Amino acid sequence: MKKLFITLSALFCLNSFAYDDLMLSCVGVGSNVKSSAINLNQSDSIGNPSTGVTGSISTKENFNATVTVLFSEQGSWIQIPLSLTSGLNKMSNAFKKDKKNKWDMYNVEVSEEEYKGKFKLNILNKPQVVVNRFSATMVMDGLGNGFNGECTKVDNTKQQF
Repeated sequence: MKKLFITLSALFCLNSFAYDDLMLSCVGVGSNVKSSAINLNQSDSIGNPSTGVTGSISTKENFNATVTVLFSEQGSWIQIPLSLTSGLNKMSNAFKKDKKNKWDMYNVEVSEEEYKGKFKLNILNKPQVVVNRFSATMVMDGLGNGFNGECTKVDNTKQQF
């Protein structure tokens, strides 16, 4: 009987960390790293090409973006604009029937200060999402892409129109 009480107490304590569903719409600035190939050719004094050099230049592009995220014990997800994805993700999205750009989140943690989780864009890029509960801001940091924005709570029990 004592073991049953201890087991039930432990399960109750684990469930006390349960949290309500939270849907957020975050408006801010997204960024992506873009690479461009360059070819430089040098000519001799007569104008004949003599040597050439190839290389690449990486630039960071900033743009306005809106990200929607749902934190739920039944399954969390994030919806990001296509501009925050890489070329590989854009190509694979062209063949999908459902083009909502939604990714399931994993390793979701909820504390008094923040909501945190990860999602898998591709095999190399697994951005982390952190939402601060006090400042209502979101930071998404991935491999070559990112997002910073201010969030508002969405009531997903009521339709807006």
